[in-house]
Amino acid sequence: MRHAHTAPLNRLSLTLMLMCALGAYGPHTHVDAAGTAVTWIHQVNVTVSGDVLQKTGGCDGCDDAGAISEQQIASGDGYVEFSIGETHKLFVAGLGFGDSGTGYSDIEFGFRFNGAGGADVLESGTYAGGDTAYMAGDTFRVAVVNGKVQYSRNGVVLLERAKSLQYPLVFDTSLLSVGATVRQATLASVVPNGSGGFLEKAGVQTYRPRLTATQIAAFLPPTGAKGRFTFPAPYNTQGVRLTNAADCAGGQDCLWYVGYSYWRNMNNHVGSDTIYILLGFDRNRGGAMEAVLARADDASAIYVSDTIPMVKYFWQFYAIKHGRPDLIDRVVYFDRGFNPETAPAGSVLMTEIDASGRGVVEGVDALTRIAVIDEADGKPAFAVYRK
Repeated sequence: MRHAHTAPLNRLSLTLMLMCALGAYGPHTHVDAAGTAVTWIHQVNVTVSGDVLQKTGGCDGCDDAGAISEQQIASGDGYVEFSIGETHKLFVAGLGFGDSGTGYSDIEFGFRFNGAGGADVLESGTYAGGDTAYMAGDTFRVAVVNGKVQYSRNGVVLLERAKSLQYPLVFDTSLLSVGATVRQATLASVVPNGSGGFLEKAGVQTYRPRLTATQIAAFLPPTGAKGRFTFPAPYNTQGVRLTNAADCAGGQDCLWYVGYSYWRNMNNHVGSDTIYILLGFDRNRGGAMEAVLARADDASAIYVSDTIPMVKYFWQFYAIKHGRPDLIDRVVYFDRGFNPETAPAGSVLMTEIDASGRGVVEGVDALTRIAVIDEADGKPAFAVYRK
């Protein structure tokens, strides 16, 4: 984290890049663990061909056919998942405890498919909500996540319920229409590793209450201090408080987001536990770096030392934010062999500070220092000059 002090602005926080070590994603087991193809047992009035379970006997329209999985969720989290083969057949499929028969009321947590393109959730035969349309090829999942049951269609959570669970749980089916199928059935049993963090499905956040101001204050650094903190369960992840009321004008929020990696793919696909979030400061609310760059954006050229690459990135974001692509074209990156006297009049130079606190171009005629950017510990990092 870096700070800037410029007249007449006070010493204000500047965040060029925030690296949050959340310790939550790539290397940890989560509820998207790959499922295992189901082996069907206790088969009644059904046949199995490849990955297709189909009702081939019994009464058309009666809940007298089905099967359960040999695989089980013995404890903790897990899910069953399957795809739809047709929209004109009636059946129920989901998670069940035990197997008392083929009736759909024996399925504790299941989707009901009405044979007319509509589905909903039944829990032990009782309607629970989660209404949705469906079509052939759709994928449905019933999952246990942190003690709650989630019902999803094509990766979007339709319903989440806090339920009392009995184990082991199995994939249970009740096929009513002759010809009804359950396809590509899988089951996954996930053992939580206690490391904190998890992946969410789209839609699930609507079921988790927002933290109150009092709850937030309880886990942030005390007395308004900056620094690291830990989010409460079920997150258990690390965060960093970057600013407080003293950093921005009038105590308001002057952080301005620049961008972040796409949420689901920001790091999970490479097994990293780090999320990169790029932030800036809104100078209309007291953000110092905005003011520094604003004083430079009329320069004929902007010379940036290659030893401070973070300015390169922030300058680009500043240009994008203000709709000024021309600013990007004015930047020249230089190494230690650069002679600042060759810079044209009206240009701005951004260079590192040496161990003595002096800019490496101190003493060059016609250069005026207009700002110093400090590290969080107060040590100078680089200086900004105008020629």
